[in-house]
Amino acid sequence: AKLMSELDHPWRNYVDSLEKIVAAVRQDNSPQGLSIDDALKGFHRRVSEAIMFATENIIDIKAKSELYCGPVELTAKSTNADGQDDRLTSYQSIEPQPVI
Repeated sequence: AKLMSELDHPWRNYVDSLEKIVAAVRQDNSPQGLSIDDALKGFHRRVSEAIMFATENIIDIKAKSELYCGPVELTAKSTNADGQDDRLTSYQSIEPQPVI
């Protein structure tokens, strides 16, 4: 679990911020007394932190992703409605490895 938590922490903060925004939008004040203005104040910072973490740790993230998901393979070429290349990278399906 430790390895996965290293990848998860910045994105968990991002998701927490999104959850606060949703709670604030659903009602003027969420159960925590949070307004939409309060929720949005830190949102851009959380997004920036998550992107910076991913950028700074891309080599480790790629290695850990390949360890748990397998090597990256490019799918067959296809085009979208606009005629642009619509290929996405996908991961081979493998059984999850136990986290030690």
